[in-house]
Amino acid sequence: MVSPIADKFHSTSSDHSGCNTSSDDTIDHNHPLYIHPSDNLGVSLGRSIFDGTGYSDWRRSMLIALSVKNKLYFIQPNCERPPPNSPFSCQWDRCNNIVISWIHNLLSPVIRKSVLYCQLAKDVWMELENMYGQPSGIRVYQVKKELASMSQGSMSIPEYYAGMKSV
Repeated sequence: MVSPIADKFHSTSSDHSGCNTSSDDTIDHNHPLYIHPSDNLGVSLGRSIFDGTGYSDWRRSMLIALSVKNKLYFIQPNCERPPPNSPFSCQWDRCNNIVISWIHNLLSPVIRKSVLYCQLAKDVWMELENMYGQPSGIRVYQVKKELASMSQGSMSIPEYYAGMKSV
């Protein structure tokens, strides 16, 4: 499968030494390599710090935020760094590091330390998926127990439904 940014990696422009790009290599604002002026290391993409609990909720929030920022590509398994001689390799590195920073900003210090030395955003994401994305037998038991003991009682139908959905 061709990556969404592969066409930019194989530019036909002549000399691209270092991290400079020519005016022909301008990145469109809809492109995953585009960095908006508001995209910086201090930006927090969410409110809750992931501390090891509620991974599926945290994961969902991160996916939405990365989608809004047009940076989902950087956590996908097929994400590949362009060749070093590509005029976009430095821009790719910047985007990758911004995504890593955004993820780190929403991790507790202990969890952040466990993924601190991953060099690719997709590797950070996969580490978190492997550590926290697997269903826990204990959690499955707790959910089944909560659902079995739940009753509508005096709750309205929307309240009851929301309660069941949040278990």
